[in-house]
Amino acid sequence: MSDCRAGYKRGGGNEIAKDALEVWPVQLPHHHLMNLENRLLRLLGRKQYAPAGADDITNKLGLAQSQASEVLSELRDLVRSGRVVRLPGKRFSLPADEDLIAGRILMNRRGGGRVVTTDASQPSIDIDPSAARTAMHNDRVLVLVERPALSNRERRHGRRAPSGPSGRVVEVLERARTQVVGTLEKSRQLWYVVPSDPRITHDIYLPKLGQAAKSKARRGNKVVVEITEWPSRHNAPEGRLLEVIGSPGAPGVDVESVLRQYELPRRFPAKAKAEARRLGSKVTVTDRKGRRDCRKHLVVTIDPVDARDFDDAISLERIEGRRWRLWVHIADVSHYVTPGSALDKEARQRGNSTYLIDRVIPMLPEELSNELCSLKPGVDRLARSVEFLLSANGRIEQAKFHSTVICSKRRFSYEEAMAILNREPAGDIECMLHNAHRLAQKLRQARFRAGALDLDMPEHK
Repeated sequence: MSDCRAGYKRGGGNEIAKDALEVWPVQLPHHHLMNLENRLLRLLGRKQYAPAGADDITNKLGLAQSQASEVLSELRDLVRSGRVVRLPGKRFSLPADEDLIAGRILMNRRGGGRVVTTDASQPSIDIDPSAARTAMHNDRVLVLVERPALSNRERRHGRRAPSGPSGRVVEVLERARTQVVGTLEKSRQLWYVVPSDPRITHDIYLPKLGQAAKSKARRGNKVVVEITEWPSRHNAPEGRLLEVIGSPGAPGVDVESVLRQYELPRRFPAKAKAEARRLGSKVTVTDRKGRRDCRKHLVVTIDPVDARDFDDAISLERIEGRRWRLWVHIADVSHYVTPGSALDKEARQRGNSTYLIDRVIPMLPEELSNELCSLKPGVDRLARSVEFLLSANGRIEQAKFHSTVICSKRRFSYEEAMAILNREPAGDIECMLHNAHRLAQKLRQARFRAGALDLDMPEHK
């Protein structure tokens, strides 16, 4: 089907449907555009609907033409989200009606990729490099789904049809990033940037590199550029220089390049910081209410010597019948980060803490990540915990889940814990570590008997 799709599936020659639509405004209460999004989606989803422009849609909603600009604004928002598509002639329709699907494109080094949607039942859509237009990795795009038939020659050569759907990018709905990190280079006449991300296969030309920028920039420098124009995939994108990070060999430039390439945030929004400060620095009586009190247990943490946070802990004790009670504690972040709060929104945006060679970009402000949600020794902390009852050979007999309050008795590094295991224990905590080690070896042996693989992989710092 062609790009213009002259006629479309439900438009074009279907004059009966058009005539019916002209005398079929949606009769809904005329108030200040409340639930306008729902009304638009209901209208575009009607069987009698044919792709129409913003003015016609305003009429069909029974609204005054003075409100057409608000209707158009809402339609543009729906287009950006991929729930509505804009067709030639500034007409609007639902994506499913036009074999169009919105999703994220995951690029490969060849310049093609695949598009995935939020619908788990929808297979990914293969995009050939020639069909990706100006899409870049993780952009939100609108794709025309195509299932090409094989030619007679291809069939004679035994070529099989693609196993899944393929398509081509019709429009870039939303850029995942507008800034690109790369290496500054110069041809005879033009400066250009080679992107550090191999999935961006086009160099970015800098047609207006000013004298001030030229005096700071050197060929081979790591720089940040903003793409200003990219009309088609057949033309190289153009951009402007935003920042010179420095020479690749200079100390810290590699980390600074990573920060900018992945747009890692360095500061928290004021609202999120204020919420974190209001939580205080100590577990209160109110916080402990309704929780299992495990503060007298021999709880310890074991982490790398350079660990910056401590979010898991254990305790182990022998009980009657030669059995064991094992507690596994995880810091209860959910007690402090409530759904819809500024902290929750920022954490969703970041997704995780990012560990770099010389720093951590935390998912939560330090008031939480380094204090209330860090299981430091000697202070009360809230946790979500699992209580295991284990047989003498390590078989799980029972598991219970609790909201708890704990107080870690000791922080161990891996090296400290191993040193204790290599000598006779002294004191209750060291005896517990020896018991935990023997129990862990039984569990390890049971895993191997069940078919686990022993992968001895080198670790890199």
